[in-house]
Amino acid sequence: RKWSINCSASYTNIIIMTMEDRKNRNQPSTLRKKVSQKLSNKEANEMSLTPLQVQILLGTILGVGSLKKQTGYANVRFQMRHSIVNLGLFYWKIDKLRSISTPNSVHISEPDGFSKKHKLHFQTRALPALTRLHNLCYRNNKLFFTKRWLNLLTEVSLMVWWLDDGGKIGRIRNKGKLSTQGFTRFQNKLLQKYLFKCWHIRTYMSCQRNNTGGYYFFLEMNTTILKKFLRIIMPVMPIPQMLYKFYLPYKNKNLRESWIREMIFHMPSLEPYIYEYLAKQGVEFSHLK
Repeated sequence: RKWSINCSASYTNIIIMTMEDRKNRNQPSTLRKKVSQKLSNKEANEMSLTPLQVQILLGTILGVGSLKKQTGYANVRFQMRHSIVNLGLFYWKIDKLRSISTPNSVHISEPDGFSKKHKLHFQTRALPALTRLHNLCYRNNKLFFTKRWLNLLTEVSLMVWWLDDGGKIGRIRNKGKLSTQGFTRFQNKLLQKYLFKCWHIRTYMSCQRNNTGGYYFFLEMNTTILKKFLRIIMPVMPIPQMLYKFYLPYKNKNLRESWIREMIFHMPSLEPYIYEYLAKQGVEFSHLK
């Protein structure tokens, strides 16, 4: 079946439609007016999410988050778990999701058998908007990839996905990896196809044997493709503590300095933090200022 991607979709004023409303999906403005007329102002606000919140949620369910309906609740909650190492990313997310959180949304768990570091947990209120997002992205309570919701992804959601589950690999850490081992081989192939068709990012699927004798799959990028991917997401990266996921430590001085200049060009608001990060890494850069 032909994979058709609409990369120029509008992301403003997004409403997640119910099943009954999907027959009107070709008339979004009419739908918005119809929904607003049926609901009070409070209810209408609860049904909608800001465009930024939608992008954070979509990027995080590809990474370290999920949408779950708990027993006894009519609606779905969003929840995520981060290592305390990524404290800056965690608090950036919860700040942007503040309008759908509660005073008890955040808690910290002790280290478990898999890691010696504390874990940061966050969950939102149970809301109709999250239930509609769940209906869009899940089947039988499992994440299910469709063109319909992958088309909603923007540079922001790709950036969130990279910060959640992306990393540098290789002998000098200049190749990229998306940790998609939680997805099946077929799901990985769909993500591969999406990244190439919509963003021209050509990934390579690798596999490794797990502890049970089976295999898990993940996506890799060579150096050229990794740099292309980072150029897409760097302009929307606002978190100084996550710069380590963007610096490529070339041994060649000219290549290293060229990439540092690109980081500064694409993330001008983070320029002082880039210099600070490089200083901590012992990288000479004073002549770049």
